[in-house]
Amino acid sequence: MSLFKQFGLAGALMALAGVASAQATLFDTGVHQPCFFNAALTNLGWTSGNVSAAQPQRWTAQPFTLPAGNHHVVQIEAEYFVPAANPTAIAWVIWNRTGQNAPTSVDEVASGVVPFAVAGAPLDVDLTLPGGDYYLTIYAVAPQGTTIGWFTNAQNGIHFIEPSNLLPFMWRSSTYPAGGFLVYQLPAATLSQNTGLDPNKLYCAAFRIRGFTEIPSCVSGAGGVLPDTVGGTWPTVLPTGTPFSSSIVLPSGMTSITSIKLNGLTHSWAGDSHIMLVDPSGAAHNLIQRVGFTGSSFGNSGDFLGNYEIVESGGSTFPNSGNPAVGVYNQYFGTGGGLWPNGNANVFNTPLSAIPVVPGGVYTLLCYDWAGGDTGNLGSWELCGTLDPTPTGYCTSGTSLNGCTPVMAYGGLPSVAASSGFLVGMLGADSNRNCGLLYSLSPAAIPLPGSSSLLCVGAPRQRLFNPLSTTGGTSGCDGQLVVDLSAFLAANPGALGAPFSAGDTLYLQGFNRDNGNGNRNLVTSNGMQITFIP
Repeated sequence: MSLFKQFGLAGALMALAGVASAQATLFDTGVHQPCFFNAALTNLGWTSGNVSAAQPQRWTAQPFTLPAGNHHVVQIEAEYFVPAANPTAIAWVIWNRTGQNAPTSVDEVASGVVPFAVAGAPLDVDLTLPGGDYYLTIYAVAPQGTTIGWFTNAQNGIHFIEPSNLLPFMWRSSTYPAGGFLVYQLPAATLSQNTGLDPNKLYCAAFRIRGFTEIPSCVSGAGGVLPDTVGGTWPTVLPTGTPFSSSIVLPSGMTSITSIKLNGLTHSWAGDSHIMLVDPSGAAHNLIQRVGFTGSSFGNSGDFLGNYEIVESGGSTFPNSGNPAVGVYNQYFGTGGGLWPNGNANVFNTPLSAIPVVPGGVYTLLCYDWAGGDTGNLGSWELCGTLDPTPTGYCTSGTSLNGCTPVMAYGGLPSVAASSGFLVGMLGADSNRNCGLLYSLSPAAIPLPGSSSLLCVGAPRQRLFNPLSTTGGTSGCDGQLVVDLSAFLAANPGALGAPFSAGDTLYLQGFNRDNGNGNRNLVTSNGMQITFIP
């Protein structure tokens, strides 16, 4: 199965099966393989669900690992079959994992229920997971006796060895939480491996985790002279005069703030400097607050001379004396009697990770000086964080005269390094109609006279390929249009906004010919916003 997503009218993610595209696969066990069960070569599946009154939670916990970074998980694809009546839904649980210890209730990270469609259909989810070790559980939600069989013997799965007998095993429950997950092993006469396959993988169920890895990104702000603001009453009234001020707009898709880079910072007497970040609400957050200041002293008399990166943790601590060496430093809120009282003058001691993130919001760097005679300069500054490159829907689709509501779709990864493989398109449209795709560098929501459609992309606009037509049958709403955006941009280096860089954003929309529908004789899809990754 492949990852190809469409955006409904409310922007919710829904899976569209059967369309081949590039994958964003975060973990993959590989497909299941047959093994010998009771001496017969079998595609074996682990029963999962409400088996009986004695086994109301027949679950297995299957290990997986995500690489370093933050990951937006959008889909769980497990290989399973339905042995009898179809379940009403498939439930999933993700647990934290420590080594090969069994999961317990305190380890649960996230869970959900997805209505059953067909056996093995991907489960659409929406969660963010940091890199690390986890377990996955899936099971049928249905009346007693309705279950699924989760296919096993996936050769790239993570296996465990039971120390007492040095044989593979898995964690499996009959009841939960009482009873919980227990070591599960079958006798060799019951379960054995097929020729040429790894015997340790017999208990590895087949599944894959799909999504996007959030990418590091920085936004640059202008530098300038750091004036001598002086005055004020520490710590209740900030220094008088106009501080250095420089603003940036947080890009779409930004999910966190991880560091602030101060490039070419020079300032005499570090103990006078007070540098803060103001979020879109107007609240300020301390970055560097008077190094070495004790509440009565003058603080560190050394000078800032170079490039400094401010992080929440993992960096050095600013020294109380001497020139701070260039490098990476933890936020400095003050120490002892020089600790800034949280919230005074609307300035807070907020860890970077807790500063509100508002994509499209204005963030401002302010630099104050608490004593006369000290000035400096800042070459530039950067707000750095992580971008979630998952495309998102916005605006709303129109409805054709036949009742069709086209929606935007995507498949693959929007990588600036790729010359092909990122698919964009329109689904659910009237079939066999002239159509097209537009993109712009800004969103819009402009009503089209006489119809329910909106123009969701601002001016100027770029058309993707020309002319185009939807596929599908002779009638109905099965028309679709799919093009390769990466290939288009590679072949058209002079296209609007090209060449693009990681972190750049595009807004796309489809339209379909619909004679008699408003002044434009067309119907439009919703909009789709994408953020490019490296």
